[in-house]
Amino acid sequence: MKQANVVSVRDVPPADSAPSHYGDHQKRQRIEGLLRRYPETNEAETKEIISFLTTGSHLDVGLVSGSDPFKDKVTRFRAEHGSHFRLKLSEVALFLLFVGGPVAATAWRFLGSG
Repeated sequence: MKQANVVSVRDVPPADSAPSHYGDHQKRQRIEGLLRRYPETNEAETKEIISFLTTGSHLDVGLVSGSDPFKDKVTRFRAEHGSHFRLKLSEVALFLLFVGGPVAATAWRFLGSG
């Protein structure tokens, strides 16, 4: 009889204790330190947090924003600096051009020639 290898949930480490070789550990520690002090950060430090949250690797941003000590801080930070996390008009226009354009052309070809 075959048996399946089942991994217990207890064997999987939580996100807070991810090995240091995952992502940029030093950058995450720097941002975590800044978030501990937020909102008492200066303008340059606030820009550093914004840069990390918008351009950092998905893994690093997820590890910081998903960890219990920083979840509320990141939510509050994103709410207070929402304009930096919204799509720009050029990004919306590019989406419409590259996705909406072919869909509209296909619909016109098949529905318009009927």
